[in-house]
Amino acid sequence: MNYWKRVRKIMRGSNVVLEIIDARFPNQTRNVELEKSAIKADKKLVVVINKSDLVSKHEAIKLQNSISKEFPALLFSARERKGKNDLMRLLKIFSAKKELFVCVLGYPNTGKSSIINYLRGKRSAPVSSTAGQTKGEQLIRLDKKIMLVDTPGVMPFFKGGEATLTLIAAKNPQALKNPEKAVQKIFNYLREEGAKELWGVELAGKSTEQLLEEIAFKKKRLKQGGQPDVSTITFQIISAWQKGKITLKKNAG
Repeated sequence: MNYWKRVRKIMRGSNVVLEIIDARFPNQTRNVELEKSAIKADKKLVVVINKSDLVSKHEAIKLQNSISKEFPALLFSARERKGKNDLMRLLKIFSAKKELFVCVLGYPNTGKSSIINYLRGKRSAPVSSTAGQTKGEQLIRLDKKIMLVDTPGVMPFFKGGEATLTLIAAKNPQALKNPEKAVQKIFNYLREEGAKELWGVELAGKSTEQLLEEIAFKKKRLKQGGQPDVSTITFQIISAWQKGKITLKKNAG
């Protein structure tokens, strides 16, 4: 069964759809096809803005207000354990008169399993920084009236290239054909968002190659003979970015 047939089947048996998006990349991690399908199936759709701790409070609230014009939208941070009360309050309202089946959907690494585990209070679904960790649907009892349905994290119809998929953590570093182009995307994004440096190295006015070499020296990632290990530092930057260890709130340091 292909992905969308599976999603539509799950939707038919659900009352509510939680769409998990990344606060840093709302446009890239929202899925128009998913939202249209939910509306067509007459399901309640709630947009959960995860990783809101990785953007400024002002940007997070602005994003929430914007999405709230279309769908209920909640700020969430599974990592900092924030947002559970608001989401549970909303689900309790929805389940007041009937048992609730909640379909949880989103692009890889937006934090679906982490959110489920936080809501449940213990490890109920596999959690990994590796895209596509969840392989099949899982039913998870949240309380007597609420059942969560965790789904695979592979969304089709995404138009971005490899570098963009890396930026939103939907493609693993090890699977990249051109990791330098992906890390360049990260550098460009940081500059566009006003970051001045990364790990003590200034970003302005430098090529990707220059930055990788300077960061490698700074981090003492060197090959035999004292040359900068650009390959290793490239993967370290991508991995740190995808795990949320590089944030704009901290000026990308």
